[in-house]
Amino acid sequence: MPESMPAPLNSSRNGSLVLQDMLPIRAGSDALHFEVMTDSQQQDYLDPKDIGEIKGAKLTDGGILKPVAMWTSDSGIDTFDLGQTIAGWCRLRFQGSRGFGVYIRYGEVLTQPVVSTNHSTRNIYTENLRDATASNTYILRGDSVSEIYESTFTIHGFRYLSIFGPPNELTLDDVECPFVRNETTLKSHFSTSNQIINQIQHNIL
Repeated sequence: MPESMPAPLNSSRNGSLVLQDMLPIRAGSDALHFEVMTDSQQQDYLDPKDIGEIKGAKLTDGGILKPVAMWTSDSGIDTFDLGQTIAGWCRLRFQGSRGFGVYIRYGEVLTQPVVSTNHSTRNIYTENLRDATASNTYILRGDSVSEIYESTFTIHGFRYLSIFGPPNELTLDDVECPFVRNETTLKSHFSTSNQIINQIQHNIL
């Protein structure tokens, strides 16, 4: 009797929970076979009839971005700034004890400074996300050396990521973020004498 496990596709907009203490998934005749359980909500989201009518450019590898800045709040939250908004995910290097949980949240902008003091906590602004948490939770395997977390089935649109309660002191070198973009054909060039406008045009592409 094959084992059962939840479907890997998560359409709840609330990210993923990854427990690293499990055997790697293998392919081949000796691989473990699982029955995939689906519910009506997932079937509604993944209806082939609806997906087939969505037309657009193919996605392609956009490269890897490294954060340009990081800071730690008084409450111990590490926040990283990629310098621009992307659609993608992150590879994060942690070192900690087995079973330690790390909560990661993503956002596009920061909170505004308090008017009376002009002081900003520089936290991720999440009111625009409504009920979507845009987060991942990672439970460490507890390797004697560092381990890498990289989400498999979840991507986010973000510029900032906050790591709540990291198990070790993180640096800019512990974070890198692959991103995807539309595969388009370059038809023309655009450039101005204003670097800000040039950067906006580059980000759009």
